[in-house]
Amino acid sequence: ANNTPGAKENYGLAKGGDRRCARCLGIVYDWRAPPAVNASLHRTEGWCSWCGERCAHLVRDKTRTRCQCLVCGGGTAPCDLCPGVMRTRERPRMPTAGAGRGDRLGRSNIGKSTGACLRCEVVRASPGADEAAAVWEMVQTRRAAADAAAAHVRDVLQRRSRWSQRAQERGAWRPFALLATLPPRERVRIAMRLGIRLCRERGYLDPHAEAWRVLATPGKG
Repeated sequence: ANNTPGAKENYGLAKGGDRRCARCLGIVYDWRAPPAVNASLHRTEGWCSWCGERCAHLVRDKTRTRCQCLVCGGGTAPCDLCPGVMRTRERPRMPTAGAGRGDRLGRSNIGKSTGACLRCEVVRASPGADEAAAVWEMVQTRRAAADAAAAHVRDVLQRRSRWSQRAQERGAWRPFALLATLPPRERVRIAMRLGIRLCRERGYLDPHAEAWRVLATPGKG
């Protein structure tokens, strides 16, 4: 391949300490191609079955079956049965707070099972195809509504709930308010770094419930 015309012009320089350039790593398809072409070849959109977000995923191989969620970092792959949905592959990698101390502090509570698809789970739990379609539509509608509600920061702060009351009683109001007023995706991102899958928790998409879940999880919050 190195003897083909123009091959040398397509080489790139690696960063100091790295052995491979962005093209060798698969981040850039062709140095001479327009940015939009590289983005279309190395990114795909879809619902992540790890974190529950509809987001971009980096394509990690030429077959486009090994991807990585750009929100939670989990390994994903396109679901063969559900267009636009990415099933789980490798678990997200995250630092463990108790590393080197011989304890369990900070270990992930993210499930070990891979190959799961959010929409396939909805289909299996529904009595029929029409019901499954309605539930999946509701999931997408609720997620969009959460983004719209996040813009009303004052309403989130003025709201009184059992979670905000617990935060005040325990002197954790400031971190609670910070987490509760974040955009839903950023709250999901932080939680996933701590090994908490908010999309699998009761109170999902409730900013107060999610903020308290992040703060109150033993060994994580």
